[in-house]
Amino acid sequence: MADQRIYVSTSESDLYWYTPDGESTSGPTADYIYTIYQTPTYLYIAGHDGTQKYLRQYEKVDNGNELRWESHSRDGNQLIPLPNEDIIEADPQVGDNVRRFSSEDGSVIWELAPDEDGNITDVTVLSNSNVLVAYDGSSGAIVEYDWEDGSVINTLEVESVIRTISRDDNDNYVIGESFDTIRKRTPDGDIIWEVEPIGSSPEFCARTDEVYVITYNSDNYVSIIDEDGNIVTEYRTDHIIDEYNEDSRSSYAVPLYDEARNLLIAQTADVDDDGDNEICVVDPFDESMLWSDSHWDNGFNSNGEHDVSAAPPYVSFEGEWIETIDLSGTVGLQGTPIEGAEILVIDDESDEFLERVVADENGEWSAEVADTTLHVTAQYEDEDGNQYNAESYPYVTEDE
Repeated sequence: MADQRIYVSTSESDLYWYTPDGESTSGPTADYIYTIYQTPTYLYIAGHDGTQKYLRQYEKVDNGNELRWESHSRDGNQLIPLPNEDIIEADPQVGDNVRRFSSEDGSVIWELAPDEDGNITDVTVLSNSNVLVAYDGSSGAIVEYDWEDGSVINTLEVESVIRTISRDDNDNYVIGESFDTIRKRTPDGDIIWEVEPIGSSPEFCARTDEVYVITYNSDNYVSIIDEDGNIVTEYRTDHIIDEYNEDSRSSYAVPLYDEARNLLIAQTADVDDDGDNEICVVDPFDESMLWSDSHWDNGFNSNGEHDVSAAPPYVSFEGEWIETIDLSGTVGLQGTPIEGAEILVIDDESDEFLERVVADENGEWSAEVADTTLHVTAQYEDEDGNQYNAESYPYVTEDE
């Protein structure tokens, strides 16, 4: 299972991460942070070190985060993961780039040049991994790009301004258009339904398995809309925190990808005008608070909804993550540990080698592999040329 964490960026360099029940730990020290995002394995931070912009990848390890690589970047106010855990970096605020980075080493696989359709307003990922980019010019345009090479697959032009975009299970587009309307359209542009929630200026549209959650940056509204365009519930978020000051800047809400589809609300509480912040996790339907925390004093960054990240990610696609399991064991011959024995983990259906590791001096080995039906083979050749081989039986399965 993916490591369940909630990351919160609270100022230019402060980063905290939480367990689902609210226990917090200081995150990695980073220079000025633009935005954060995570996959089941990695944490990504886009920011500026005072000299140049960067994109950093950290591996989520027990009780911490280890830096794996850093790549020089451009403006990166939005990060979107692909199923293979590569990362798409975009800049909806300035609209001058979309780039795909390799999760292995941070190299740029492809890059989109500035588009004549206008600035980028939002980016998401379809179920087939293709990248969907919304542009805002004199009118709006939505362009689907091939996730492997960045080539154009489909273009849809609409007459209204596009502020935010998501998708449904059939890869129809759910679009925040103009200042007060949410529309679901087919890729050809046909309107399936439209709804006008109580708030205005939709800034964020997140897809979960069951609902859409729209955050209205200007007046702190959350609207939960079902697949048929019906408003399930909507409410302001500022009343949830008792000490919230009406003069404080704003609040942001994102859905946590957990069984209850709880909401994480991050807002500047501004208690006693000292700039305090508070985050809380609430039930999205009855608005009851499950836990909250406000132990820091610094403000959120200006791109508020991108200051928080929940795992597994709440956006882009459903169930496409490759779940992994940890295997380990000890290799021995007649009770003696064998150093250097090869362990082969094999997919039982495709006969593909998923992992090949070597036992250490104590005969111990470990491997992280896809959670599928598989079996393990151990093989060893001693200094006299004698060969030994053993296979796991019964097979290791995803249920064991």
